[in-house]
Amino acid sequence: MNAIIKRDSPLTLSYQLKQILEEMVSSGKYKIGDPFPTERDIAEQFGVSRITVREAIGHLVYQGILRREQGRGTFVTQPKAYEKINELISYTQDMRNRGMKPSSKVLALKLERPSWEVMNSLRLGESDKVIKLARLRLADKGPMTIQTVYLSYNVCPEVYEKDFDWTTQSLNLVLKDLGFKVVSAVQRISADIANDLEAELLEIPSGSPLLIGEQISYLGNDKPIETLKSVYRADRYDIVVN
Repeated sequence: MNAIIKRDSPLTLSYQLKQILEEMVSSGKYKIGDPFPTERDIAEQFGVSRITVREAIGHLVYQGILRREQGRGTFVTQPKAYEKINELISYTQDMRNRGMKPSSKVLALKLERPSWEVMNSLRLGESDKVIKLARLRLADKGPMTIQTVYLSYNVCPEVYEKDFDWTTQSLNLVLKDLGFKVVSAVQRISADIANDLEAELLEIPSGSPLLIGEQISYLGNDKPIETLKSVYRADRYDIVVN
């Protein structure tokens, strides 16, 4: 393979590598079910660190292109639906566009150690902390979705330290006011059924269908700023992708 990592590129090494690895799959070099090269082999082939390889593979796992199996390795899988989003609309604006009045109930606002998935998505170190903001989002006073967002505390501590009213405040607008311009995102859409807690919060029977949106948002320098998981009532919400 002739693809190379350009160290003078404004794109991060992990992003360049992700594009190369994704092309290796989309070109048919590796087919669904095939084992994928090890982190060590990829690092040696492209002259990058294993941390860089781990970040790149993590993005492909998030997109559903690869899957990790404990004790076995990494394999090519059938991608789930995901969409590169260039026009971002907040939940608040989305509901207003639908002619509904948005509001929120705060479920959690705290600092914590990130899970491996969040750490990988936000490209954090093991000692870094994240801000967790979980809210029950309402529309016309009825529950619509449970949203949980994680942000790096080192990048935007103001989200946690300042006294924002998260029952009405848009996180997108707060980030914009703090000088963070989110320019793109990758969103994966899937289906699930409600567990007991989700059912209680969304006021639906346990086992009811849900729409799940998982998103990573990026700044202009390809730096991830947040991860967001939205758990929607399937009977009240639809997702339209242009």
